[in-house]
Amino acid sequence: MTIRDSLGVPLEPNYEEPILKDVYGDDIYENSTVYINADGIVLEENLERYSNEYVEELTAGEANEELRESMLPSQYSETIKEALITWIEENGYAKHFDLQPLRGGDAVESRRNY
Repeated sequence: MTIRDSLGVPLEPNYEEPILKDVYGDDIYENSTVYINADGIVLEENLERYSNEYVEELTAGEANEELRESMLPSQYSETIKEALITWIEENGYAKHFDLQPLRGGDAVESRRNY
């Protein structure tokens, strides 16, 4: 019940009641932006959380397949190649290719022995 003054003007602001809850138990109001899928209703504010949790539960193979299906072939190829070169850079160029360091003179000598 809203309390009103002598002219009938509400003395308290109207309190909007939640009408639903999303998959995380957060309140949904009449004007909330929501998304509906097989898991239920997701508030717009929870889309990042929902996405992160969804991806976290995927196996590497499932994530790879989702990525392949979501992107254009050229985008997918570029993304995979960028991930590989980043890994190589961070873990050592020589290590990835199983290269052994030598001095220049030793390299010349070893080439003569082939």
